[in-house]
Amino acid sequence: MGQLDTIGQTQIDTDGLMRELGQNRRFHLKNYALLALVTFSLAHYGVNYVFLVADVPYRCMIPECEAANSTVYNPPWLDSALPEGGRERRCSSKTPLAPEQDCGAGAFSDELRPCEHWLYASRDTIVAEFNLACQDWKRTLVGTIHNIGTLVSLPILGYVSDRRQQDLFIQMKPFTKTVSSLRWCERKMSYH
Repeated sequence: MGQLDTIGQTQIDTDGLMRELGQNRRFHLKNYALLALVTFSLAHYGVNYVFLVADVPYRCMIPECEAANSTVYNPPWLDSALPEGGRERRCSSKTPLAPEQDCGAGAFSDELRPCEHWLYASRDTIVAEFNLACQDWKRTLVGTIHNIGTLVSLPILGYVSDRRQQDLFIQMKPFTKTVSSLRWCERKMSYH
């Protein structure tokens, strides 16, 4: 005879219950699939964030040497117009000696000026799309706002789901996040 558990005044045959439910039946497979959907959706956001805010190569646009709609990222005169190394090379440029002079070796002084416009090697992230060059704090702000939004929305979602159909809300949250991500990808792909 199976093990009997007492809950209140009712006795339940747990071994009989396990035989009836089984190990891998429709109920279990449905729950595993729903849990996998939630896990996939949450993992998708972690991976999406890495590619969304990636720091793409960019440089100062030199208005004396190139047009505002230029797409050439490495022209031959570039090394003489930009300072050596790191952040300075990305966020400032050398001052030209004369406005009408050709852009080449000796056309720029060692004095630096801040950049006003940038040219991006790739336009596949929000850094290029929203012109966030030399503003790293704005790149990380995207993740911060997402996490704060999640922190605020979860208690509201919990309250509403307690009042309404809880299963519906639990299933709809990852679905709506996935659909909104796919919509963002669709808009992003239409730019190219």
